[in-house]
Amino acid sequence: MQARKPGACWVADWSGGQGIGQPGHGEPDAASQACLLSLFPRLRAGSKHAVSIPYKYVKLRSGLPGGYDARENAEELVAERPGYRVVRGWLMSPGGILDKHFIVENIQTGQRFDMTPLDRRTPFFEHPGTIEEFDGLWHQISMPPYSPAVQLVIQNMADIVRGASGAAPDEGLRAPRPDNEA
Repeated sequence: MQARKPGACWVADWSGGQGIGQPGHGEPDAASQACLLSLFPRLRAGSKHAVSIPYKYVKLRSGLPGGYDARENAEELVAERPGYRVVRGWLMSPGGILDKHFIVENIQTGQRFDMTPLDRRTPFFEHPGTIEEFDGLWHQISMPPYSPAVQLVIQNMADIVRGASGAAPDEGLRAPRPDNEA
């Protein structure tokens, strides 16, 4: 089992193809569990800034990019052209599925592009955490729809009867009497 790096959530040992909860992988420690619990709200907040990144055909000195490996493509370009950086982030697929992805950013202009051909352009957002955390996460994360918890207001029954809460007194909550009753 690989140790958790500083700034990383649970770093999985991908060499064996195992992930969290898989046999022989153990359980995350308390610090990793706390980090993972903060991950989903951060991903949800980051996803609100997702944008479609334009595809750009790029020919490297070494030839054409190696196909559909976004990380390899981006890292090759950055190695050849120092004015660029790799941006780690997530593609937002329908149904709340996040897929790891890598794009390139021009450091001077801030212009971003994707040099990996995809079937369709999918909204992308930068990972809201460290590189170590991103590298240790799964390649795909499910982000189901989320509704914030409803805040429950509890009041003292005596306050309700007196009308201190602004609510109608108890009599107003009973069913109305028919007109012919005394």
